[in-house]
Amino acid sequence: MGIKFLKQKRFFLTVCMILILSILFAGCNGEDLSLDSIDTDSLLSSLSGLGAVDESVVSVALKSGYFSEEVFKDFEEETGIRVMIDYIDEDGALLKRMQEGSSNYDVVCVDAGYVAALIKSSLLRELNHSKIENEKNYYDYLFAVDGDDNSKYTTPNSNMEYATIIYNTETCPITISSFSDLAKPELKGKLAMTSSPVSLFGMALVSLGYSPSTEKESEIAAAADLLAKIKPNVEIFIDSSGAERILSGEISVLFSWDYESVMSEEENWNKFDIVNLKTGYETYQGFWGIAQNSQRVENAYNFINYMARKEVYVKSLLEKKLTPAMDCTELLPSGFMNNPAFDIDESIKKKAWMYVIDTQNLELISKYYTQVIGGKEIEASAAADTTCEASTSADITNETETASVVS
Repeated sequence: MGIKFLKQKRFFLTVCMILILSILFAGCNGEDLSLDSIDTDSLLSSLSGLGAVDESVVSVALKSGYFSEEVFKDFEEETGIRVMIDYIDEDGALLKRMQEGSSNYDVVCVDAGYVAALIKSSLLRELNHSKIENEKNYYDYLFAVDGDDNSKYTTPNSNMEYATIIYNTETCPITISSFSDLAKPELKGKLAMTSSPVSLFGMALVSLGYSPSTEKESEIAAAADLLAKIKPNVEIFIDSSGAERILSGEISVLFSWDYESVMSEEENWNKFDIVNLKTGYETYQGFWGIAQNSQRVENAYNFINYMARKEVYVKSLLEKKLTPAMDCTELLPSGFMNNPAFDIDESIKKKAWMYVIDTQNLELISKYYTQVIGGKEIEASAAADTTCEASTSADITNETETASVVS
């Protein structure tokens, strides 16, 4: 991000310098020095080469953990278009960056809960779905999303996922029936949790009987108190995947998005399970969109269409062990679809809730988040792309969200 900003700043300074020199030269020749006397169209035309768009790349913003690096390399080999990936830790950071105009993305992968805000801010362009022929491979039910019911601006790239409490049936020392049970002393050093502010405070608020979109500071403070009680039990907060930690036996309980990965091997099917909370869990679904200010729209369409090919999608599916978003059974190894995580209990699905950005409650969450997490290690994402400069750190200060029930 810093390098991109410096390039933009350097270009701006160059434009200013040429403008100043033009005025000075005009003055030396005894000409009118007013800005009105300058042929700005000619000047901008002469500067166009300095800001020429590199048509050989496509700039993509996405989260780590959902796509195989191999498919990006394959896309480059097939099309000659270089893929520049900017890994985003939080969707709120993506929204803020795009609102500020400090990004040059062509394609963005966005959480369903942020789609409405992106559209409202005029940050996504309407899609020409005839250029995304392969989107027909996705299940029809995945296309509907709050704020874009008719898929004018988005097309899916994942199935529904859930932030669940996963436990080792052999080593978990207590019976867990609520989120607050994670504060019981028997779990000290046996617990790992996602570092996501939304997921942590959302679950805490819901478990206390509050809306995750509350704007009442007293309720968010109460959620912070509950998380503070849980914190001594937390071995580590996870920025990406915590699957290996629970699979290795390092911990016995994991609150994260890793159920599919944990259950990917048959030997784990009876060893691990998830708690069916009465309060329900947060759910997530990913979508592709094309940035309104993209100057490489055709490259963006080529990329999105390529990612929707069955054989391409399956590469990521097998590597990341995610719930299929399309019927691709014929390309999957025998037994892959037997994963219990792909057939999650219907009662869990019905109770699930999803954030839709609409309120200012995260301004309060951000106020308490550091107090809750402070002093604990956060395991950073290991995502990196050899073809680009990955970034960034989460910035939730100006994020705003509310929750809706997913039926």
